[in-house]
Amino acid sequence: MKLLSVLLSVALGLVVVSPVASETSLDTKTRGRGEGETRETALIEKSPDRELDDLKQNNISYSAADLLAQGVTRVTGVEVIQTDEGLELILKTVAGSERLVPLIQPEGNDLVIDILDATLAFSIRNGVTELDPAPGIPQVTVNQGDENSIRVSITGENRAPSAEIITGRDDLVLSVTPDSTAADEPDDSINVIATGQGAEDEYFVPDASTATRTDTPIRDIPQSIQVIPQQVIEDQQAIGLDEVLTNVSGVINGGRSSNAEEEFNIRGFSDTSVLRDGFRQFGSQGQNFAETANLERVEVLKGPASILYGEIEPGGIINLVTKKPLSEGSLYEATLQLGDDALVSPQIDFSDALTSDGSLRYRLNALYRHENSFRNFEQDFERFFVAPVISWQIGDRTDITFQLDYTDDESPFDSSLPASGDGIFDVSFDRIINQDDSVVESELINVGYDLEHRFSDNWQLRNAFRFSDRDNFTNGTLGAEVDEVTGIGPQFFATQDVDIQNYTLQTNVVGKFDTGSVKHTLLFGVD
Repeated sequence: MKLLSVLLSVALGLVVVSPVASETSLDTKTRGRGEGETRETALIEKSPDRELDDLKQNNISYSAADLLAQGVTRVTGVEVIQTDEGLELILKTVAGSERLVPLIQPEGNDLVIDILDATLAFSIRNGVTELDPAPGIPQVTVNQGDENSIRVSITGENRAPSAEIITGRDDLVLSVTPDSTAADEPDDSINVIATGQGAEDEYFVPDASTATRTDTPIRDIPQSIQVIPQQVIEDQQAIGLDEVLTNVSGVINGGRSSNAEEEFNIRGFSDTSVLRDGFRQFGSQGQNFAETANLERVEVLKGPASILYGEIEPGGIINLVTKKPLSEGSLYEATLQLGDDALVSPQIDFSDALTSDGSLRYRLNALYRHENSFRNFEQDFERFFVAPVISWQIGDRTDITFQLDYTDDESPFDSSLPASGDGIFDVSFDRIINQDDSVVESELINVGYDLEHRFSDNWQLRNAFRFSDRDNFTNGTLGAEVDEVTGIGPQFFATQDVDIQNYTLQTNVVGKFDTGSVKHTLLFGVD
């Protein structure tokens, strides 16, 4: 079936401006505490009216992106209080705000604390720096990281200080101990440090293109979409797509047909389409047993929003995102998997630059797998898979990627166990009903390119093409039923040779523009 669809998607974002509750300016004072005197560095509150006057005098527009970003907590003040152990660092927030979650990591003599989904109020937008706030701590700085994150840096004299969160407060309160004090005390506790890089790069995927075909963050997409990143696939040591999709609710493995096709159900709808990099594989039916060796992640879009990809079941779609060449650095990885039923699976994953300037880069994934069947077939499961990818940065605004993957499969033709009465015929599960030399041989090749040209920072053209060829040969016998009295079942010989070719072209224009305070993302294209 040939399909022509025109896609038009406009994502609207509404920016709202409202007064600020209270802001601050930096001041220093001292106060007595216990037997000795401690110093407290605080931020004295400033009224909203005063802040608005300052904005008007300096001809500065009141930015909603800075003050009321959706889902972002605003820090209105910072306090640095000296204590007997070191100091307390307090980040003040507006009542009812989301609780701040710090990601703490030592870097040399600095203790770096990243706070995601947070922003500094306007009056302290340029950051706060306090010199010598406590013995053993020469400096404390609080600065805006990117648009939606704050970075706190606490410097120690000889090594990074330690910090722990004081619970029971609406504001974020950190108790900081300098290195000298920490060295004198016995270390009988467990220090747990959360790193922002590991959480973001390995398990947290903020964007997915499957739902909108744009780079819109998942939190801004009203559809139900779930992403299984590469780290989860590696941790599972998954060798099949069915294993990966056990992480997704509402997705059920519909089994594997006798001609080596996978079938999945989403929200009760069968014949779920499996896409590879946004391209449908062989109509509405399943595809060959999908390989996980070159998967970057798996994205599952649930619900009728999947109509974006044409005539598809309303339950949703499964999109396999494949690995691309690394943008920098090199990768040389070889692994070996061993398992039950004589499973042996060596594979490689290489990526590096082909030119000195790095404009031409490659990625190569290859695998061989051998596994016995739990039934006594003469034919075992064997697979050879190779997937080379080359990316070329033609210029500052134009990139093109060429990719190919080839799969050669041989597996037994298993007609399973026949039905008998109200159930399965009562024989052992390893019993072969058809001939033990029945076989399925399948070859699959996908080749194509992805071209992207950026007219400006806001407008781009994306063009992609895929050619796929699948040759599937089945040879064996089928048994329909078995006589329970005699134990004899009729069989008939079956052979099938299917060759399918697909040609697919996608061209999209993506643009971002504003109309006043309303931001738009426009997608227009043809398949």
